[in-house]
Amino acid sequence: MTTLRPKSVTVSSILNFVFGGLGIVFALTGIVTSTSMMMSNPLNAMANGVPPGVAQMVGTVGLIAGFLSLAVGAVAIVSGVGLLQLARWGRGWTFGYAIACIANCFIAFLLTALVRLLHFR
Repeated sequence: MTTLRPKSVTVSSILNFVFGGLGIVFALTGIVTSTSMMMSNPLNAMANGVPPGVAQMVGTVGLIAGFLSLAVGAVAIVSGVGLLQLARWGRGWTFGYAIACIANCFIAFLLTALVRLLHFR
């Protein structure tokens, strides 16, 4: 006997695929941008009024946030697969994805606040 998948589970898994894919694309973009920011000439940043070292610090923070977002996007896609298969672990990964999203936002907020505090000293 086959088990019919509820529409809400199908919608949730599709949303996990969409948000996970977008998260991975944006994370890769952020990693590339942060890397280029870290490799830029410090004299260009100073000419634009940015104190020395701030561009590299912002680039480092961007790399950390980018890799965290990459991991969260991968968790979203894995949880979407689990939901489509109606696997028990799919629900657990979905809860993990929700917790990871909340933690990622909190960490990004703290890193942004840290950069702002150090920049406007």
